[in-house]
Amino acid sequence: MEVLNILKETLFFVALIFATIWDMREREIPDILNVCIFAIGLFGVHPIYAFVCALVTGLPYLIASLLSGGRIGGGDIKLMAACGAVLGIRGGFLQSIIALTLVACYGIAEMILKKDTKVSIPLAPFLGTGGFLSFIIMNYGGI
Repeated sequence: MEVLNILKETLFFVALIFATIWDMREREIPDILNVCIFAIGLFGVHPIYAFVCALVTGLPYLIASLLSGGRIGGGDIKLMAACGAVLGIRGGFLQSIIALTLVACYGIAEMILKKDTKVSIPLAPFLGTGGFLSFIIMNYGGI
């Protein structure tokens, strides 16, 4: 089972790095990458559990996107849902807390430095960082 966990975390981290780089360059996250992350979430868990976790963790981002007029992209919603399949509900919410805290701090700093209240920030780097830290905390931090 240990080998499966190492494989799962390695693939998850690599996928998060690809999502981060792709979003920073192209401002989108390929669907195939989200499908791969969801598939990683299927390692060692029941598929219905992974699907429910994906739904619960992705739904707040879908609602936020609808309320913000699409300022949160579909790739970010799907990335968060896919990460929920890997991290579970608690891990997905922890990922959100970490990611949104980081993006808020970065956004405020960018607005201050640019003296502009309209900044566009790719979310995947922050979701990726939050996912990485959440995985480490959930699996090695005793939460």
